[in-house]
Amino acid sequence: MSGTRSPFPKAPATETPGQSGRWPVRRLALLLYPFAAAAVAINLFMLGLMGQAIGLTAPTPVTALLLSATTDGSADDPETLLRRQTDGRIFWLQCGMAATAYFGSICWALGRRRPGTISIFVIAGLGLLSLVADSYADAGVSGMSLQLIGGVSSALVLGSILTGMLLGHWYLTSPTMSTRPLKFFITMIVFACALRAVSTGIAWAAHKDLLQQTTQTIWISLRIAGAIVAPLIAAAMTHQVLRYRNTQSATGILFACLIMVFMGEMSAALLEGDLSVPF
Repeated sequence: MSGTRSPFPKAPATETPGQSGRWPVRRLALLLYPFAAAAVAINLFMLGLMGQAIGLTAPTPVTALLLSATTDGSADDPETLLRRQTDGRIFWLQCGMAATAYFGSICWALGRRRPGTISIFVIAGLGLLSLVADSYADAGVSGMSLQLIGGVSSALVLGSILTGMLLGHWYLTSPTMSTRPLKFFITMIVFACALRAVSTGIAWAAHKDLLQQTTQTIWISLRIAGAIVAPLIAAAMTHQVLRYRNTQSATGILFACLIMVFMGEMSAALLEGDLSVPF
C-alpha cells in the first residue's frame, strides 16, 4: 500500500560512497605498459626494416635498443659519425613520443583533458626536435633550412590527412558530434600542402639540374601529384560533402587520399636518398 514501509531490511551497499569500482590510473598504466612498450619496440624495428627501401641498414633488435651508444668514434668519416649519433638521439626522442602518446591516450580515455592536451604539445615538441636533428645531420647539398622546411611540411601533410581520416571514423560512434574539428583538419591540409609546394618549388629551382634520369622524373611527378595535388583535391571534396554533414563520405575521401600521400612521400624519400635533396 502507498505510504507504508517494506518489512524487509534494506540490503547493504556494495560500494562505499568514495569508491567508484574503477582501477587507479597508475595501476592501469603499470598493467598495460609492458604490452604497449612491446608493440612500440616491434614497430620501431619494422620501421628499420622499411628503411632498407631508401638504402638504410636494418638494425637488429639489440642494436636498435643500443643505438644511442654507437658514438665511440670508430667511424673514420665525420659525416657518417654525425649521422649515427643523430640516429641514436632521434631514436630516443621517438621513444619519448611513443611513451607520451601512451600516457596521453589513457588521460583522454579517462576524460582528463589538461594532461591529455599537455601530452599533445609534448609529442609535437619532441617531433619537431627530431626533425631539427635530422635536418642538421642531412644538411649536405641542400642546406639545413630547406631540409627542415621539407621535413615539417611532409609531417604536416601526413599528420593532417591521417588524423582527419581517424577523426572521421569517430563519427560512426558519435554521429551528433560537431564537424568543426574535422573542418579544422581540412584547413590544416590546405596549409600543409601550400607549405609543401613552397618547399618543393625552392628545391626544384635550386637543384633541378640534378634530375637527369627518367626514373627521377617519375618520382618527382608522383611526389607532386600524390602529396600536393591529391590532398588539395581531397580537401575541396571533403569541404563540399561536409556541407551536407556526410561524414562517412568525407572519411572515405580522406582514406583514399592517405594512400596517395603515402605514395608521394615514399617517392620523395627515394628521390632524396638518390640526390640528397628534399624535393
